[in-house]
Amino acid sequence: MAGTWGDTPLPQVVRAALAPWTEAGRIRIACHCGEVFPTLRPVQAQALVLALHELATNAAKYGAISSPEGMVTVACAADRGGARVEWAESGGPRLEPGVQPRRGFGTRLLERALPRELGAGSQVSLRFEPGGLRAVITIGSAPREPAEPAGG
Repeated sequence: MAGTWGDTPLPQVVRAALAPWTEAGRIRIACHCGEVFPTLRPVQAQALVLALHELATNAAKYGAISSPEGMVTVACAADRGGARVEWAESGGPRLEPGVQPRRGFGTRLLERALPRELGAGSQVSLRFEPGGLRAVITIGSAPREPAEPAGG
């Protein structure tokens, strides 16, 4: 995303957003987009970066990476003309079955505002499971013509 304000391949957006945590070895990223990567318009990329930062910050404060053995795995993929980003926490504080964490402002923002910013057909699913948060961000109208792989 080096100083430009144009369309950006999904893996590049995900890696840039999570760089502080991946460099520390706390978040693993796997992008499975085949030979072409969905590209995101600037407004989509900006919204996704903010969402991933919110998820990572919460994981560091309350979730998987708040404990030394915790880990987050992030997978991104092309998905029926759009794109999908999956967030899976493990090894953090266990959630008691049936007890749902408080849904604060950031959670509500992810669930309500993010789909609108990402475009038509976009959805966000957040599930608090005993092993940690599972989030799926589906970008329904990704976007432009796919880009050729650029360092993936």
